[in-house]
Amino acid sequence: MDGNVRSAIEFLRGAIQIIIPVYQRNYDWKRENCELLFEDLIDLETSNKQTHFFGSIVVKPGNYAQDIIVIDGQQRLTTLSLLMLAIKNWLDKNEEEAKKVRLTSEYVLNTFLQDQYLNTTDKLILQPNPRDYKSY
Repeated sequence: MDGNVRSAIEFLRGAIQIIIPVYQRNYDWKRENCELLFEDLIDLETSNKQTHFFGSIVVKPGNYAQDIIVIDGQQRLTTLSLLMLAIKNWLDKNEEEAKKVRLTSEYVLNTFLQDQYLNTTDKLILQPNPRDYKSY
């Protein structure tokens, strides 16, 4: 087994596509699960910590030039991807505030949510299992 430490942002940003295989369970995090993750993110920022362990993500061995097949961690990855979508939507609706944080919705969209260079009609970085695809 080969392990390495990467931040969640590096993981999402560095992926071609993150695929949740059909054999994985459906996305089923409730509000409480999402709130815990969000509270951890807030604590990370407000306490000026450099890192925080959010849990492991296990992927099928391969190199990072290939699609990433998720074995474990799909709930956290999906939640982080949904958070990125919420940030993108907020940036779209709050352009003046967005200027203050120097972040654009286009950057969030093309860095964490979709790969604009994929030669497919579906450019999403995170590919949920087929049962979750429509709602995702």
